[in-house]
Amino acid sequence: MIHTSEQSEAKVAAPQTRRPRFWVGPLLAGCCFSLGYGITHRLVTLQTNPAPPSQPEPFASREFPGESLASMRSSKGTTGPLVVDVAAIEAKVEAERQAKAKVEEQVRLQAELARKEELALQAPLPESSWTAPKWTEPEQPWPQEFQSEPAALIDPIVDPSVDPFNPIDQNDFFVPLDPLPSPAL
Repeated sequence: MIHTSEQSEAKVAAPQTRRPRFWVGPLLAGCCFSLGYGITHRLVTLQTNPAPPSQPEPFASREFPGESLASMRSSKGTTGPLVVDVAAIEAKVEAERQAKAKVEEQVRLQAELARKEELALQAPLPESSWTAPKWTEPEQPWPQEFQSEPAALIDPIVDPSVDPFNPIDQNDFFVPLDPLPSPAL
């Protein structure tokens, strides 16, 4: 491979900068640890010999629940095939279904009746049993001449030229007080 001057100048002009990769070391160590753990776990589980249990089962074995076919045949006294009355079973199921529907209908009717009673309590009465009072103006106890001028009923006691909230004479409002004696210490 022959290097030209242009290639060598390009390498010198643009030096390669490598970024440090701090994460590679911990990643490699973690992979090694996890691989070692997995292999060890696998070897340990393969080497263990399953030993039969030293204690017997804590419960006694029982037969499958229900009647066996042989016991049913012996109770009927026949050795041939057993015949099932499907019509009787369907009639029984239908009777139970009708009884359940009847109960549901009664519950629905009771709920509907309770709802109607609740709405009846909330509804306004069809016809009011009382009438609203008619308000009238009461008769005036004073004579007719004073009804037009209420100011004529007030007897002026104070001179109207003096305003009580803005008195002209300040001495009438402010009374000088003697200072309180100070306590002796």
